[in-house]
Amino acid sequence: MRWFGVCVLSVLACMLTGCTAIPVDDRGLIFYVAADGNDANPGSRVLPFASLDRARDAIRRVRMAGVMPLGGVTVRVRQGTYRLDHGFALGPEDAGERGKPIVYRPFEGETVRLIGGLSIPSAVFRRPSP
Repeated sequence: MRWFGVCVLSVLACMLTGCTAIPVDDRGLIFYVAADGNDANPGSRVLPFASLDRARDAIRRVRMAGVMPLGGVTVRVRQGTYRLDHGFALGPEDAGERGKPIVYRPFEGETVRLIGGLSIPSAVFRRPSP
């Protein structure tokens, strides 16, 4: 009976997020983000999202439909540098529930860097003339 519930959850989550295959296991729903991903992807391990914003929005759709899985939702962020052109905002609607947390974490053994602001090449800096 448990597998039936996982299958129903998978179908509902797919309908809500517009994906073709949603990753669900005993730990709940898992979305993936990768620096070389694409926000048009379903957020699976093989076809990850490109941004935290897209993962957050997919979770919001799942929550609004009232289909939060047992075990909650985990966003696994793959190694890389993610340049944020704007802040990454989370509000009350992005909170988990008792026994159904929403967790963002790096993929095991990988380093993730979130960079905000502008990069200025060192070549543009000069010492002032005396």
